[in-house]
Amino acid sequence: TGSIMESESPVSPGGPPPRSSGEADTFSGVWVVEAVENVTALMTACGVGWAKRSAAAALNFGIGRTKETFSCSAGDGTITIIKDRGGGTSVETQTLVIGGEPVESKDVEGKAVRVTAVWDEDVLVITNTLVKDGTVSVSIRRWLDGEKLIREDTVKGVKGRRIFRNSV
Repeated sequence: TGSIMESESPVSPGGPPPRSSGEADTFSGVWVVEAVENVTALMTACGVGWAKRSAAAALNFGIGRTKETFSCSAGDGTITIIKDRGGGTSVETQTLVIGGEPVESKDVEGKAVRVTAVWDEDVLVITNTLVKDGTVSVSIRRWLDGEKLIREDTVKGVKGRRIFRNSV
């Protein structure tokens, strides 16, 4: 069973441990959400309405259902992320060149964004920047903490986390 940590305070303190330069293949595999922190506040910051937040809560915020699959190519520096929000009903695939040119895409609200991926030590940082005005709509940081993959999203200064376990 997973856990949900909701409070008015931000996510638990700390962050990724400092490490040497990152290796994309450390994320390779299928990861399943086992816990979340502060996702209701994050959803509110994203502009998600009460009905959708309530539905997400009723589905336990995807714990045990939501998956992220990573495949990496060291040769060309690409990483492909397949996000399955549960049962294959909502699947999104994103391929990025780490440190490469921004990729044109749409955010969850359908707005045009430029997506970049870079390493910050052993933290993979993916940033969505709105094409319209150049503001950052979301910053997503992923790192390994022991056997867990941590995904920390920041929207308008609000942080939320999803903690994943490798499903293998």
